[in-house]
Amino acid sequence: MQEKIQVHLVINKHLNSILENLSNTLGRTKSDLIKEAIILLADRYNFFSKNETPEAKIMKAIRNLTKSQNRSLDYEHN
Repeated sequence: MQEKIQVHLVINKHLNSILENLSNTLGRTKSDLIKEAIILLADRYNFFSKNETPEAKIMKAIRNLTKSQNRSLDYEHN
């Protein structure tokens, strides 16, 4: 478990660095970049109907990601 935490910390550090660089290069906030990434990923996997607003897409994508993560955690504990 400790090893997984270390791996997550290293990945998080690298992702944050990438996000910071993108933010500076594109002149966009990190929050906006994360929202766009969530929408792009969710669009890729057809999570949405065509008429959903960007805000609805983000909330739906977060719910789906949270459900997926919870299932993964349940699997690890069994």
